[in-house]
Amino acid sequence: MDDFLTDPEAHATDSHSVRRRATSRPRTGTAAGRERLNALMERSRTRLPSENEDALDALTKDPSQNGTLRASRTARNPSKRLLGLAPSPRATIALVAMVVVALVGSYVFLPRHGETANLAVETSGSTVPWESFESRFAGASGSSTAISEATTGEITVHVVGAVRRPGLVRLPPGALVNDAIEAVGGAIEGARLEDINLAEQVTSGQQIRVPRAGDDLPSPRDGQVSAHDASSTSHGKININTADVEELQKLPKVGPKLAERIIEWRTQHGPFRNLSELDAVPGIGPTMIAALEPLVSW
Repeated sequence: MDDFLTDPEAHATDSHSVRRRATSRPRTGTAAGRERLNALMERSRTRLPSENEDALDALTKDPSQNGTLRASRTARNPSKRLLGLAPSPRATIALVAMVVVALVGSYVFLPRHGETANLAVETSGSTVPWESFESRFAGASGSSTAISEATTGEITVHVVGAVRRPGLVRLPPGALVNDAIEAVGGAIEGARLEDINLAEQVTSGQQIRVPRAGDDLPSPRDGQVSAHDASSTSHGKININTADVEELQKLPKVGPKLAERIIEWRTQHGPFRNLSELDAVPGIGPTMIAALEPLVSW
């Protein structure tokens, strides 16, 4: 011990020999661990081949097999096949929106139970409700009876003069003057029934006047049954509903052809209800109607 303390060289020599002996020992633990680790790795490769490594090797060798590899994976995994058939979220949202729009449209536009669709007529690109045509027709005729007559088929006449209850009566189509007089209670005593044609068929809007004894009325022609129709002239005016061709030609700018057209229209459509209906006769316009207004009656 004293030598060790007194001889530094001996101390260095001994330390070096000890270090050399320590390093010269075999690293049995390290080599054995490495061998064991290598054995485990080889065993894992043999028992559990990596699918990803196989696919990577195949793709590295042939990049064109990318689709084939995906198909093979999908074939081995049924859940992936079903997932591929499922629609995308955007497609699902679009489909739901289409169904909602279809349901709302059917609810709004289809007529509900117990309701009827409003009848409309398209004219020049616009839709006009049928009710507006009815209102125009009623305004042009000047009476609401026109619509009821069109739906019920009845006609309305005005009976005045020597009758019990003068006024308006409704008669079935084809009714005669005698039927109209009976509908107001019949003629009173002193009525001159011989001056009117009781067998004439009446038309809607006609006025039937039953004259009294002593009335100074012109002798009516065949088919004339009222004071309005008893003569073609009334206070110097020509009645366009009863005047013949010769009498109509007394009006300004009315010749034989136009007079015949007036009578033809009157025969087809019935008596004129107002002066404006003359506009429906070919050859007569607003200017001529204004000129005829103080000269005619109806």
